[in-house]
Amino acid sequence: MTREEVLTLLPEIKLIHSTDLQEKSITCWQQVLELGGWDKKGVDKAPLAAGIVADNCPETGIDHCRRVVRMCQLAYDELGGWANEISKLDHDTLICGAVLHDIGKFLEYDIKDGKACHSEMGKYYNHVVLSLIHISEPTRQAEIS
Repeated sequence: MTREEVLTLLPEIKLIHSTDLQEKSITCWQQVLELGGWDKKGVDKAPLAAGIVADNCPETGIDHCRRVVRMCQLAYDELGGWANEISKLDHDTLICGAVLHDIGKFLEYDIKDGKACHSEMGKYYNHVVLSLIHISEPTRQAEIS
């Protein structure tokens, strides 16, 4: 996927003021979409989730990413001045984080027979997350007691 195609897909990347950070974000998206095969499958078909939302959910992974970036920009527009009075809130860090926040899902999920499912990589990811939750449960229980 070309730089221009990524920017068409995620025009919100242009909200990042730093051209260096913009380019790094574009490169991350290019690499993940290629690795996940979405450049061939059609990134507009990438699911929001697999097994968590209804199969007929109209929101795609890209829709969600774009919406999160726009929400972060609105929050910054509304609260950025105030946040900078009490702490440093870097606009580009916030927007770049929003642009990349779910990029791993494009490796975690796939489409098979028209349905969202975990990819081969996603199956491993799911096991790691479940293992970490299981391992940390006794610790959480001890903290609660």
